[in-house]
Amino acid sequence: MSTTATNARADLSTPGAVTVTWTASGLDENCVGWRLTGEAASGGGVWNELARTSDPKATSLTAKAPAGTGPFHLMPMVKGTMAVIAGEIAGEVKEPPKEEPKPSGEILWVADGTAPLEQQIASVSVQGHCGQVATSENTTTDRLRVVSDGRFSKGRAVQAVMKAGDNCYSGRSEANFGNPPKPGFHKGQYHPGDEVWVAGEILYGPNYPIGQNDKADHCGGTNFQFHSWGGVGAATLGLCCNADSSAQKYGRIETWGEQKSMQLVFDKAVVGRIYKIVFHMIFKESGGTAEVYFAEGAGGIGTPTLKAQYLNAFTINPQGTYEGKVTNFSCFGFYENTNRKGESRGEVLWGGLCGATTRAAAEAKAFSSQ
Repeated sequence: MSTTATNARADLSTPGAVTVTWTASGLDENCVGWRLTGEAASGGGVWNELARTSDPKATSLTAKAPAGTGPFHLMPMVKGTMAVIAGEIAGEVKEPPKEEPKPSGEILWVADGTAPLEQQIASVSVQGHCGQVATSENTTTDRLRVVSDGRFSKGRAVQAVMKAGDNCYSGRSEANFGNPPKPGFHKGQYHPGDEVWVAGEILYGPNYPIGQNDKADHCGGTNFQFHSWGGVGAATLGLCCNADSSAQKYGRIETWGEQKSMQLVFDKAVVGRIYKIVFHMIFKESGGTAEVYFAEGAGGIGTPTLKAQYLNAFTINPQGTYEGKVTNFSCFGFYENTNRKGESRGEVLWGGLCGATTRAAAEAKAFSSQ
């Protein structure tokens, strides 16, 4: 009895590959394996070997092949000869999916809650843990923690909560990359000559003091800062949510530079809605540049566009030095306006927050599900 194969089939479900299975019968001592060939995509009767095995008892062969290869022939390798015994196996190899090019640029830091928060930030300033290096204890409190939230691209966010009477550094619940420092987190710190893109999704919680216009400058609180080291002087750039000046009580997302000049980023912001924000900073001893890009919608909804710009407009506070260098660092969360001392309560959530050397890298990281 000669070696034969029945029920030979080609599985072409994997792009760029083929798997042929069969049932062998009549095996004898002359069969020393199996050989798989396929007709070239160009046709013309050109057949190429795709795979072979020296196991006569084998029942499958898998091979990578160019798209369009097929149909296929399965042959036993018999001492002294070869013969087609399975007939022609129909089908063609599929085109593999094209890989999307990864955006150029380096991710400098990530604070998106996809890992324990104490592994992503340097330090915290929250009630009961004011100005402390980040630990598992002070990053899982009712003032600062990671929460699951399907409204964000990554399905989670860092939640910062203020309660009435909180007085940590005038009243704040913040995560940051300095003050105090932590080894390994220097990429969230910036010096003259540095350029950084920071991207993330922000959401104001239901109790956030949005639209509370009963104070002089109507500011509910600051939610992101590039701040001078050591708490000296003003932040280089900050983002806050103000109230409008009318009785409509909607929020105005605004940014302010070192000179306290306000620029509108988005009018009529509301609680419970995702907003995408991108910061672009070029740090200089004088004449630094800041840009703020903004869009509504989590994930791929909306492309952030330029809303506020400070060209050659700011100076890093020369008193804010760390290890002999003039230094800024990123901090985010909820820092109440000084006119509301002890009154602010509510929450703000940041999702996908990260810093990178290019806009493409920052946005790809911040606004994807990965």
